Amino acid sequence: MDWLPMIPHELAIIGGVSITRDMALMLLFALLMLTASINMIRVRQKGVRKAYTFIGKYLLIALIGTAVGLITGLVGAGGGFLIIPALISFAGLPMKKAVGSSCLLLQLIP
Repeated sequence: MDWLPMIPHELAIIGGVSITRDMALMLLFALLMLTASINMIRVRQKGVRKAYTFIGKYLLIALIGTAVGLITGLVGAGGGFLIIPALISFAGLPMKKAVGSSCLLLQLIP
């Protein structure tokens, strides 16, 4: 489903400046890039992870996957741009496994 036409062209007027749909999407994309880059650069301490139950971990990953899918569809960013940091941050995968998993998923999905 293409959601972009459902978003009004003009979202708001702030101080005489018209905030358009395209401007808001670019701002969202810039914030996503900034957040992803900070998460990738940040030094992590080894062995310090939240303990999730088996079902809790997979539920969290499913929710993150759904959010990444919605954002990817809305902004048009490549899935790997968001999936790899999500796999590293939430699934606890090392970088090489996260990249490999992302590549495998991109080959399986038409």
